[in-house]
Amino acid sequence: MLFERNRRHPARGLELTPAGELVLSEARLILAAVERAERRLARIDSSGGTANIAVGFTAATPPELLASAIAVPDARITPVYLDWGDEPACLSDGSVDLAFMQYPPGSESLHQIRTTLMECRRMLMAPADHELARLGRPVTLDDLAEDAFLDPGFPDVPEMYRDYWLAEPRPHRGPGPHVVPLFAVSVQQMYAYVAAGHGLAITSETLARQITWPHIAFVHVDGLPPVCFGIVRHRDERRPAVLELFDAIAESAQRDD
Repeated sequence: MLFERNRRHPARGLELTPAGELVLSEARLILAAVERAERRLARIDSSGGTANIAVGFTAATPPELLASAIAVPDARITPVYLDWGDEPACLSDGSVDLAFMQYPPGSESLHQIRTTLMECRRMLMAPADHELARLGRPVTLDDLAEDAFLDPGFPDVPEMYRDYWLAEPRPHRGPGPHVVPLFAVSVQQMYAYVAAGHGLAITSETLARQITWPHIAFVHVDGLPPVCFGIVRHRDERRPAVLELFDAIAESAQRDD
């Protein structure tokens, strides 16, 4: 039996039994798998049957990594721009086949296979007229004790990601909030919030290398572990062309080192 009468709240009608909850959960997985297959099939050339592999990247992806992927011989690749934090969901629903991701060293995922390609420093993003931007030296975590950071959000990834991009644990002093409830889901939003003085942000050195903005300064922070950049696939990925590209990107990055 999948349904039963709600005896505690009759006005609500029927409710799922444990068996019904199981069937619903399995049905959602099946529907998700069908949608994923449809997205993957749409990338297959109907004339030649050749798979076009979608590789996700974000604004923080080092350009050299993306270039190395596109340069892999005999591979048809479409780069797909993703918003920060969307990589896990896009891998799961088939929107992309592989993704370049940044993640804390030592972090793991039950649903992903990762190969780390490089590590980069994390940096402070601050208004150009902020006192920390005028120090003329790398800042320390103690220097940041009285400042508020933009909330990185990341609702669909482990909580440690949020703390990682808040530079926690760090000292806290002063009466004000240490996290500003403004989510920057894009580079442009982060720039606007920081430039307007709503809060500071921690970002990756690769972003600082790629972008030059007025009213913004990027400052090195001593004492912060680096951020890893890697090529990532879903753990259930079985298609030979995708697995071969995953390995080729990793081997290309190792040769460049």
